[in-house]
Amino acid sequence: MIRLIEQRANIVFVDEACFTSNQIRARYWAKAGDASLKIDKAKIGFKCIAVVGAINVQGRVVALLQRDLSIKTSDFVEFLRVLRTRMKRQKTYIFLDNLQVHHTHLVRDNAFKNNQVLIFNASYSSHLNPIERLWAVAKR
Repeated sequence: MIRLIEQRANIVFVDEACFTSNQIRARYWAKAGDASLKIDKAKIGFKCIAVVGAINVQGRVVALLQRDLSIKTSDFVEFLRVLRTRMKRQKTYIFLDNLQVHHTHLVRDNAFKNNQVLIFNASYSSHLNPIERLWAVAKR
């Protein structure tokens, strides 16, 4: 990774996140002495929205793709195409986790065709992927 940075290679950090109103803390309102009013999350909630994103070494978002519920293999392949366009079809090194979707033959074949090199993070090392901080801020 250090050599790639020194060579000023195109490096992006990729990860998925799921957003839902269930991440919102329950809120209670009341005047002093009155019974509190609780808003049921089911009435204001929404289904899970899955997002796959990429940031560059400078921390700028370079690509995003949103889907309902989850990111499937076909969605990730589409994301790779979007990323290829955003990186002006130049060779790109993609740092990502070991999600099963990332290891499919379809993803690997498309990455090769798109001039993209997949670099997999060690298991249980999400703290080494800077895009995780973006998701943490977004979920707050």
